[in-house]
Amino acid sequence: MVAVIEKRNFRDFDWLVAFLAVAIVSFGVWQIYNAQPFETYWQKQIVGLFISLVALLVISFTDYRRI
Repeated sequence: MVAVIEKRNFRDFDWLVAFLAVAIVSFGVWQIYNAQPFETYWQKQIVGLFISLVALLVISFTDYRRI
């Protein structure tokens, strides 16, 4: 049995779900900033947001069948 492996590209990515996830996290960061603007918790959340976005893109475009 021959499996057909399709290459995924940016066109097939679900941009709406990614945008909504970023919007929800951004709203949470904004709420943390409004609660404690002089603390650095919101800055740590932004760093975590960017790290998770990179992980999301890497995992989304990795073919799990080749691992």
